[in-house]
Amino acid sequence: MKKRRGFTFIELILAIFLFSFGIISVLQVFPINRRFLTQSSMQTQASFLAAEQMENMRSVAYADLTVGAYEPNATLPGTIGAFAAAFQRTTVVSLINGTYASTGTDIGLKKIVVTVSWSENNATRTYVLTSYANNL
Repeated sequence: MKKRRGFTFIELILAIFLFSFGIISVLQVFPINRRFLTQSSMQTQASFLAAEQMENMRSVAYADLTVGAYEPNATLPGTIGAFAAAFQRTTVVSLINGTYASTGTDIGLKKIVVTVSWSENNATRTYVLTSYANNL
């Protein structure tokens, strides 16, 4: 009896099925990866916008840093960059005491909180940056 070499039809179908299953599994990773890249990009841009505003606030003298809200949930202007239109920023300055609790009297400490928010996948995301100013 002569021995045949090669693949049978069943082996060929099984190989195609396994190859297709592997390719489909790998292709499903790309949308997940894209979502993570978008989230990371938005988070990085938000941190940049928060740091920029914090630097602006920290450059103001303590006496001129009035308590209250600056940019109350303001949409950022396009002059900062085209990407900034997707973000809103709120800056709040408040008086605090030695234990970092809010107070009504100025003992020489102020808390600055910059909050940047944006919409992503039908959810609101936020990035918060906090700093303190003292009257020394």
